[in-house]
Amino acid sequence: MMDQLMGMMAGTLFPDIYFAKVNGTLLGDKVAENAPYNVLHFPSMKFYVDMFPRDIAGGGFNAEALVAFLKAFMTSPVTAIETRQAKQAQAGKLRGAAVVFYSPEAKGPMYDLFYKAARRYQLMVPFFHVTNPKVASSFGIVEEAPALALVRPSQRPVLFPTPSGLKQQARLAVEDVAQWVELNRHGLVDEINAANLVEMYRSPKLVLAMVDFSRDEHASDKLLGLLRSVAKRYQESREVSFHFVDTSFGQFWSIVKVPQADAPCIIGFPIDMGTVYRYPKDEQNPLEVNAVDRWVKTIIAGTAQGQKRSAPAPTAAENAKPLKTVTLETFDDMVLGHQGVALVKFYSPSCPHCVALAPTYEELAAAYADQKDVLIAQYDGAANDLPSQLATKVNGYPTVMRWSAGPKSVQTTPATFKGARTLEELKSFVEEGRKPVKED
Repeated sequence: MMDQLMGMMAGTLFPDIYFAKVNGTLLGDKVAENAPYNVLHFPSMKFYVDMFPRDIAGGGFNAEALVAFLKAFMTSPVTAIETRQAKQAQAGKLRGAAVVFYSPEAKGPMYDLFYKAARRYQLMVPFFHVTNPKVASSFGIVEEAPALALVRPSQRPVLFPTPSGLKQQARLAVEDVAQWVELNRHGLVDEINAANLVEMYRSPKLVLAMVDFSRDEHASDKLLGLLRSVAKRYQESREVSFHFVDTSFGQFWSIVKVPQADAPCIIGFPIDMGTVYRYPKDEQNPLEVNAVDRWVKTIIAGTAQGQKRSAPAPTAAENAKPLKTVTLETFDDMVLGHQGVALVKFYSPSCPHCVALAPTYEELAAAYADQKDVLIAQYDGAANDLPSQLATKVNGYPTVMRWSAGPKSVQTTPATFKGARTLEELKSFVEEGRKPVKED
């Protein structure tokens, strides 16, 4: 499937992009050492800009998302702003950090460095070029040209590093500009989008403003301002980070299972627990700084109360076939309460590897249909939150796990299937679970 997708893009959609495939088994220890490839798992897809690797996040190997990602990269990474009206038109990009270069014209050694740095951070941080001193002043830049600054709403711009430094162009390299951007780009509340989804893993607990600027810009901006006020209290904390997500990044909304019609709202997302908590927003929890702050503390402490997402439990008739469907609501009874071997496939309907495994897994279920001590089941991870005890154990799809009943049933530490996804290997995994469990 990946070969077909890459062949289609290389041949017709993106003839100017070089596509390559690497057999990871031939890289040996270079992958294990995580340098210089930065490959953490297979399959992985990287996009290199001037030999600088970028993860293709938010779309995985979904053709539509991948094409959109690459098309965005084919546009200029720098937006020219000549008037204050043009700046106003970019208001949506100015809710987070932005890099502004003020110079008389769009050429020269320093502009080239600025442009190359913009390519590295394209879709993650907006880069603007300004030639008009009045427009530069509206960004808070009062220095003489050339001047490079990182700007944020209601904050003083961060200059690189002094205006005179920009004139020593022969001593500067793109790494100098890129490192300065990396050091300063994270603010109180950063945006998460398809290009920087990995940003959310900077801390184990997330608090997010889920907003819809196209439908209700005023309410969304008001909520974002509230969250910034709360985030100021946690500037030195490594336990929690604050972000906002717009409805334009619909895939993330589907991940956290928040209807876009509910925007704007606040959610807590402890990654290490796999649970999404909605801020209650009731009489006891008004939308004000102190109340939200108290709620954030419960997210950090792990004491927040929230309703986990569970798909509707299937009826007896719907679950009469050999392959059973398990939801979060039915997990304890069907899996942990099963007297025998329980095999569960955790999957996502949009995952191509899950789709490829489906026929083999159905064959497996049919093979054990008449054996009551064996449960072959599937768990839709896109429709259900993970059980709390599995939040850090299911790290990708598909994941197949086995529970074995007995005196030492390893209910809290199930065995994870690591073999080839063939019928024979899966059967062997089931039979291993049928062996008597010895007590210590």
